[in-house]
Amino acid sequence: MKFSQRLSQGLVHIGRILITILILTVFLGVVYLGIKNLTSRAHLSKSAAPLIEEEVETPKGKEISLEGDVNANTVADTLLAQGLIKDKASFIQVATEMGVYSYFGPGDFTIPQDATVKEMIHSLTKDKIASLQDVSVTLPHNVTSDQVADILLAQGLISSKPAFVQRVNSLGVQGQFKAGSHKISAPIKVDDLIKTLCQEVGK
Repeated sequence: MKFSQRLSQGLVHIGRILITILILTVFLGVVYLGIKNLTSRAHLSKSAAPLIEEEVETPKGKEISLEGDVNANTVADTLLAQGLIKDKASFIQVATEMGVYSYFGPGDFTIPQDATVKEMIHSLTKDKIASLQDVSVTLPHNVTSDQVADILLAQGLISSKPAFVQRVNSLGVQGQFKAGSHKISAPIKVDDLIKTLCQEVGK
């Protein structure tokens, strides 16, 4: 009787141990599968990412080419045709106000992305302006407005002879140009250029 009771208790104890082992096995299996799943997802994520990141080149601007007889009007036409400006008259007005109406020249230029009208004008005139710093303009005695216009046109200080002569007439300074060598610092507005040439040299 006692032996049978002890055997029964032993079997119950062994059963409890087996159940505990089974529960631990199931738990460890679940943990293992969870870790394996996470590892697999991480691997797929890395595989999906590019091995080498391609460099994205930032657009530097738009290339334009100016040829032939270049002036504010022709430049405005070119920019308008390429969609860089929306209004020709406004462009010419800004160039005039900046005193660089006559300082556009031929060449290849890069217009910066999202550039303002003033920034465009600066990009298109800076090279010519740099070449015209402290230009010396020599006028003979009794020089006429037409002769002055020819001299300035030859030196690249104006772009239109008729427009210059017309402005001289509008200011009422015909015949008031002074002989001698005048130092001109570009850029300079047409009105200021005329006033400078009407002053005695050295004043």
